Amino acid sequence: MTIRNLSLIEAQLISLGLTHILTRLLSGPLSETVEMNFSSLRIAKTVQRLLYSWCWFYPQVKERISLTLKEEILTLIIKPRGLPEQRGRKGGKV
Repeated sequence: MTIRNLSLIEAQLISLGLTHILTRLLSGPLSETVEMNFSSLRIAKTVQRLLYSWCWFYPQVKERISLTLKEEILTLIIKPRGLPEQRGRKGGKV
């Protein structure tokens, strides 16, 4: 059983310098894709996990975004839903 604590999750995201992302996500639908580059895979995965947990408290945000981690380039991508997603190999959904 996972215990979720919004204030703890927000404090961790703020300490990682992501206040602007939280504000942007709460303000309404994203108009474009947001790419966040990290110096290590561990930090990128932590941020992705924290954002997923944070979205649990804001289902309206969760419905509007898609989170993708590109491990090979240490980039977390926040894409507004409704834009085409690229999955799998060549010839996949574009």
